[in-house]
Amino acid sequence: MFPGKLALLACTFGVVLSRSAGQDCEIQGRPEPEDAGDASVFLQQDLHLRKDGLAARAVTIDISQSQAVARVSDPPNKSGVTVPNLGVRVVDFGWAVFVPIVAVWVAAFLHERRVSESRRTMIGWVPLQRKACQIFCTWQSLGGFLLGGASMPLVLDYALSLDQTPTASGFFIGIQLVASVLGTLVGNQLVAETRWNQFFVRRLLLTVYFFTSLSTLALACFLNWTAASSHVSLVWWAGIAWNFMIAFVAGIPNVIGVLLWTKVTNPGNRTIWTVIMQCSRSAGMAIGPVCFSLISRAVIKGGDAVSPRSMMAWVCVFSTWVGLVSLSICVFGLPTELPPALPETQVEAAPTARKSGEARPEELEDPDRQTVYWKMFAHFCERPMTLAAIEVSITMMLELFYGWDAYHCGFCLTIMCPVGIVLAVAMKILINSGFLAESSVYFSAMLASVIGAAMLFDGGNAGAWTLIAGGTVIFSGTAVANGIADGWGSRAAKEGTSFGQAQFQLLKLLAICLGNFAGDTGGRFLVDFGGRNTYAGAQLVLCLLGAHTAYGACRPLWAKQNEEWEAEEFDAKSSGCKLASAPEDSPNPSEASPFR
Repeated sequence: MFPGKLALLACTFGVVLSRSAGQDCEIQGRPEPEDAGDASVFLQQDLHLRKDGLAARAVTIDISQSQAVARVSDPPNKSGVTVPNLGVRVVDFGWAVFVPIVAVWVAAFLHERRVSESRRTMIGWVPLQRKACQIFCTWQSLGGFLLGGASMPLVLDYALSLDQTPTASGFFIGIQLVASVLGTLVGNQLVAETRWNQFFVRRLLLTVYFFTSLSTLALACFLNWTAASSHVSLVWWAGIAWNFMIAFVAGIPNVIGVLLWTKVTNPGNRTIWTVIMQCSRSAGMAIGPVCFSLISRAVIKGGDAVSPRSMMAWVCVFSTWVGLVSLSICVFGLPTELPPALPETQVEAAPTARKSGEARPEELEDPDRQTVYWKMFAHFCERPMTLAAIEVSITMMLELFYGWDAYHCGFCLTIMCPVGIVLAVAMKILINSGFLAESSVYFSAMLASVIGAAMLFDGGNAGAWTLIAGGTVIFSGTAVANGIADGWGSRAAKEGTSFGQAQFQLLKLLAICLGNFAGDTGGRFLVDFGGRNTYAGAQLVLCLLGAHTAYGACRPLWAKQNEEWEAEEFDAKSSGCKLASAPEDSPNPSEASPFR
């Protein structure tokens, strides 16, 4: 009886082992053996493994490898997302990577040595110096979003390759925004607008961009040299600390660039430069994924898939070159002495607000003016959060839910951003021409975002293109609304009160950065643990709150407009003719911001 029970027990163990082997073969993409159900075969294998310890160890290694593959292929979250296999190939840096970078540093050093002796830069023509300052501020807006668009498609794979969750990838992006806020506050303390020292400002900018380019190149070397390391936790947190330091230092010139721009730009020309900067931010988000695709194709060269950690190192090399462009503009373009301010140009009286369709928050009574002021602050609390969640979460869902390649899903930003640019420019032209009222355009743009959020839901048959279409509607509405909200907040501010201009700019800066942090982290958290519909529900709530805020801001302006129309009609009836409207007061120009 005892040998029979032993044989039965061994047979049972063989069947269990056969099922385990079948599961391992299925995980690794191999077909299950045909004789997996033969108990006698596995009985012999079991007896053989008991006698041969080496073979047992080989099976153990095979099972451990299968478990490692299972960790990559199994759903990492509660939403049933299947993570694709990641590349493991490491592409090392060659001498061609370092030599051009060192050459730029040497050229900058030699030029600055000459400047220290003569206090004169290569560009001596004052109009060109003034244009260089304006181009520098525009490049600040473009460069930051260019880097964001280039790295965003890769951040998820980078986090997964280091055994992190998709939520952690959002934290990786958001923590850099917090560092940028701290750097901006420090930069605001280093330079005073009333005690401007152009030579000191120029040298400060040179120091910042030399440090960031050097640190980014060092980070690239670190990531590439540790791409095959098993100490994933150490690499992850070291990368976060390193990026935090770089983002902190890179945030110092944010306020300095805006102040430099205001000192060399005529107030009459600030509007067009502000539009250019707004478009450059959207252009950066559109061009960034294209740059990433070109980088990835150049690195892969038709070979095996590259490790996300190694690819992130190559993105850091691209970031180094973006910093070198900023360094070159400062070295060869910015003057050592501030160019004299342009004389104020005499312009004719502007057309009436009713004809141009432009709102006038500065003409409201103080209570209504303060209402518009705080509603615009609330706008910049909600809208950056919505926009940041769109940017990071759509790329994540395209990759995890619809199987898009990580190197192509970033192109959704290339689709969304140009639509927003074209629509914002078109709406501005129609408003200035008097065909549309600014308040109506603003409220309609916020309502359009609600429709876009409703398109994000998946009723069972929704594909990837409905996701991109909904994101495009939200992004386009935001692109139109943000420019109007920025102008209204600046014009509603009143110096010497509790809702002054400086306070609005500071509150707006904090709201934008904290909103971006919450959107980056929260958006990927919702997708990771709740799926597409949970994320869409949160976006719908945010867009409804934004529409409610827009309605509250437009009500005082609509009431003021109706009062003016009634007064004009009454005067026309009493005098028998229509009186001309008073010319519009000159508004305070909206200060440009390097943030979204």
